[in-house]
Order: sequence, then structure tokens, then C-alpha cells
Amino acid sequence: MSDVTPITTDRVQLKNKKQPDANAIRHNRRTATEHRISEFDPTSSLAESVDASETLSFHRSGVQPKIMQRLKNGEIPCQDEIDLHGYRANIATAELEGFMQHAISNKQRCVLIIHGKAEHKTGSPPVIKNLLNQWLPEQPEVLAFHSAPPRLGGTGALLVLLKRGR
Repeated sequence: MSDVTPITTDRVQLKNKKQPDANAIRHNRRTATEHRISEFDPTSSLAESVDASETLSFHRSGVQPKIMQRLKNGEIPCQDEIDLHGYRANIATAELEGFMQHAISNKQRCVLIIHGKAEHKTGSPPVIKNLLNQWLPEQPEVLAFHSAPPRLGGTGALLVLLKRGR
């Protein structure tokens, strides 16, 4: 035991892990979204395409049924909303990305996205509704969404539940 040296500190020095650049992450997401939009054709895959009158619903595993029921009934207060109906897909996505970043940075829990029903366009599926149905589940901040109750827009709007801000 004569060759043992005492420890001078009880703390371990960890090397700093380089955090990913927030601007780089946003740029990568925007590029991926623009790529999806350029390839998005709501008539190309009828299996994935939703009709104007269809109810949309999505939730990640771990979201309690009671929370989904409250979301479905519009019982979770909306803290912000955006109206996208009438927009082209590329403009709607850009507006939506900015809106979602704002909602997340302000630690909002539930937001309303009005996409419209596109019922005036006979024979063609609602572009923004289909785009949202594909885009929102890909966003890690989105826990769940459901078509709004009639008083909030019905199948022409979505209530979106976001992760709690930390």
C-alpha cells in the first residue's frame, strides 16, 4: 500500500460533447420537408390519401387514452392557432414550420391547425390535410393530433398536442 497515491478530487472531468447546431438541425428539417413537398402528390397513393370528411387521429405510444379523449373533445385549451386553408403546399409548410417552432419555444401544449376541407375541388383530395397527416407524425415534438370537434372546425381542423416544454 505504500505505492498508492490518494485521490485529490472526487469529481470526474467529462469531455464536453458538442451539441448539434440548432440552425443546422432546422436547415436539415427544412430541406427534408421541401423534398417531401416536391414529391408530394395526394393522388399518387390512394391508400394513404384521406378524404375531406375523414377524421384524422394519431398518437404516440404512451399517450393515455383519457388525454386522447380530452383532445378529441376539445377539452384541452388551445394556446394558439394557424389558418392554412387556401395556401399552396410549399407556403403552408413554411408557415407551419414557423408556427410550430414558435409554439414549441413558447412551451405551448395544444395548438389548433385549420387546414380546410377543400370540398370545392371535386374529385381531388385535400392537399393540406394529407400533407399534415404525413408531416405531423414525423415531428418529434408532436405527441398526438385529432380532428377538431365541430365547434372548432370539425374535419377541417386539427388539435395538436405537443410535448411539454422543458
